[in-house]
Amino acid sequence: MESLFSVSPSKCTLCFSCIRNCPVKAIDIDSKNEKAVISDDRCIGCGICYKICPEDAIGYRKDIDKAVKALESDSTKIILCDPAIASEFEDISDYRKFVGMLKITGFDFAYETSFAIDLMAKKYKKLFKQSKGKLYISSYCSTVVEYVEKYTPEIIQNLAPIGSPMMLSVNLAKKIHPGENVDIFYITPCISVKNETQKYESTKQTIVLTFDEIRELFVHYNISENIAESDDFDQPLGLKGLLYPINTGILDTLEMDDSVFDSPIMSIEGTKNIHDAFGTFIHDYTDINKHLNAFYCEGCIMGPGTTSKTNKYQRNSAVLKYSQKRLSSIDKKHWEENINSHSDINPVPVFLKNDQRRKPPSDEIVDDIIDTLHGNPHKSEGCGACGFTNCQELAEGIHMGYGHADMCLRRSLNSQKSYSKFMKQNDERIKMYKDEINTFRETVEKTNKSIKEKSETISRTINSLTVGVVFFTADMKIHEANKGLVNIIGEEAEMINDVIPGMKGADIRSILPATVSSTFEYAINNNEPIHNKDISIGENKYILSVFNIVENQLAGAIFRSFHAREVRYEEFENRIVEAIDQNLSMVQNIGFLLGEGASNTERMLNSVIESFKAEKKK
Repeated sequence: MESLFSVSPSKCTLCFSCIRNCPVKAIDIDSKNEKAVISDDRCIGCGICYKICPEDAIGYRKDIDKAVKALESDSTKIILCDPAIASEFEDISDYRKFVGMLKITGFDFAYETSFAIDLMAKKYKKLFKQSKGKLYISSYCSTVVEYVEKYTPEIIQNLAPIGSPMMLSVNLAKKIHPGENVDIFYITPCISVKNETQKYESTKQTIVLTFDEIRELFVHYNISENIAESDDFDQPLGLKGLLYPINTGILDTLEMDDSVFDSPIMSIEGTKNIHDAFGTFIHDYTDINKHLNAFYCEGCIMGPGTTSKTNKYQRNSAVLKYSQKRLSSIDKKHWEENINSHSDINPVPVFLKNDQRRKPPSDEIVDDIIDTLHGNPHKSEGCGACGFTNCQELAEGIHMGYGHADMCLRRSLNSQKSYSKFMKQNDERIKMYKDEINTFRETVEKTNKSIKEKSETISRTINSLTVGVVFFTADMKIHEANKGLVNIIGEEAEMINDVIPGMKGADIRSILPATVSSTFEYAINNNEPIHNKDISIGENKYILSVFNIVENQLAGAIFRSFHAREVRYEEFENRIVEAIDQNLSMVQNIGFLLGEGASNTERMLNSVIESFKAEKKK
């Protein structure tokens, strides 16, 4: 079965409103995705989270589509209306117009559940009179029943074994309209009834619509009061069951002594009162010593399925006016006949223990968490701003996943003070950094200006030279070249230079011969200068010198025309000197070789002479 309530991840901002206000802490925190997650097992269907969410991120299971499908079928359509309609549809001038709108929508029969409530009241009156000292808790509020089943199962045996208005009215409708081709709709201000119908086979197929949903259905079919005829609810009609939406209204229906001293019944309503009363009932029921008339909301008129913007007292007044008007026209004798005729309707509710209370962490863990929050050792104290009774409960919630440190007001205030101090210090640091940045910016601007001026001076200087000059990078791109090099390369370079002065960014390999560009690559890659190398560009010869400026990153080259007078004389002189040096070296080598040969010959001849002399003496 689809969850009764769900959270839209795209809308949830994790503001903690739902977590703070959930009376049973059934909403966990998904820390990874920073979203709230409702536990369907622990939820009691009170709808407080749905009403309180400021981001409209929480929704409940709606049955509009199911209702439309049933309305457009060939079944007999029966709608059962909670008498709280008087407090919801005050914008409709008369309840008979409201019934007429239901008939136009497609409902064949429209009943008010006030008659089923009258039947229920008779059964309660009998139960209380025959209780023999046992105290009962009313079971007509489905949220109260779920709360007992999940959070106070110790008193589950005290729930009254009497069917709720929904159970009685659905069974009554089935008795009046037997057969299988029947669709039953139930209009209510209570969202948890949607789950209650699923507990019993006899009510499982009932389509439950909140007041909010019935308004959506009117919009879907474009139905308004001005197109509806007046009609009345079908028989049997209720009597004092009309007062049921007011929390103490059931006492009038029971017709029991309602004086403070003598009444055997105590009425309790609202989240905190329910919790306190049931807690007392568990520990010592004699402190109360009365049956409990319990409504989780402040009466059905304040149910979460309502849309009215009026307050509780305005809604009470609306129900009273509606009831007085209806009671004045009801035939009591006919009502009694109907009560007797249908008194056999007695669906029995089933209450199942489903303890959802979580085991609290150890005192050591709680103390550590509180110390982390604010360090206050009095864990039983607390401001309540977090939505928990005290600091201990918040610490337990944080440990078990349905609380968050950011929910602690004291921690937030301490953090805010620390943050304010940090921000003040941070502002001072930012000011200091801004001053340093401004100083640095001024220095950089001056440096850039100086560099620019020097760069312009260098550019003017190299462009005034008659020789070709180029600076290039390791990827063989021209950093800057002068006019002299443009003239050396020729027309192609002139075209590039016209578009990009200095041929900046041009690829050397595409405008100079491969023998020249390979020399450039060798020099810059090996960080090795090259002096006075003869090269040819076209029909002209040049003397090339390559020198490194930044190792393996930036190098420069100078092209000098071999035919320039100063270059020619210098080269002739250098090369004559080089030739003379080479010839002298050769002569020296020859002399050395001749001298060494003569010496060897002399030694050989002397050896022969000495040999002859020795032979002659002999």
